Amino acid sequence: MRDIALALIFAILIPAIFYRPWLGPLVWAWVSMMNPHRMTFGFAYSTPFAQIVAGTTLISFLFYKDKKPFPVSAPAVYLILFVVWISITTALSINSTGSSFDTWQKVFKIHLMLWVTMVMLSGRQQITWLVWVIALSVGIYGIKGGIWTVATGGSSRVWGPPGSFIEGNNELALALTLVLPLMFFLRGELKNAMARHLMTAAMIFIGFSILGSHSRGAFLAIIVMALFLGLKSSRPVLMSVLTISLLGRLVAFMP
Repeated sequence: MRDIALALIFAILIPAIFYRPWLGPLVWAWVSMMNPHRMTFGFAYSTPFAQIVAGTTLISFLFYKDKKPFPVSAPAVYLILFVVWISITTALSINSTGSSFDTWQKVFKIHLMLWVTMVMLSGRQQITWLVWVIALSVGIYGIKGGIWTVATGGSSRVWGPPGSFIEGNNELALALTLVLPLMFFLRGELKNAMARHLMTAAMIFIGFSILGSHSRGAFLAIIVMALFLGLKSSRPVLMSVLTISLLGRLVAFMP
């Protein structure tokens, strides 16, 4: 049933990308980060939805009339220099035609779609939609993992979707830590008080999920992130002290 439902969703999204090309980067971000096909048990599990969406997006990109100039900013330039550097090191590596080249291909494809995203999406509204997609795609595993961590008292380790970049506990915990500031931003965008409370609850459960991953490195990362978010609040000193103190008590969820 899940396979059929997911296939129907993509049967709607693929034509929509041709009609509204800027939807392509959003759908690609959703598929690549959430990996919804990994939550199925039939034919959809191994269907290359990300490649299909990427190909559709690249085709629609060629005919997209509202493309913006490539942003000449420090982060964009650093991404290009990074790809140039890994291309050089891969070509000069001992195993340049084996696993090194395979890894380079994966990384290059990701950066290609990142460059396309930077050109196709513009304006505050579209960028905010992208932030929503990223935050919810990864955050859903944090919310689910946080509930599981609380229910089991932290006795079971939290994992990401199988066959994805965030399958491992360390990888998932790192991704969740990076999602927290995005959710903090989105919380500030919400006008409804109940919606803000729900976003706060989601961030708390993600914190539990990070602890439930039993990743020591992620625990240090979430302390730094908590300090950063505390400093950005209306009462920076108080919130920073309270947040870090709370994390210190929650370390009991990490055996």
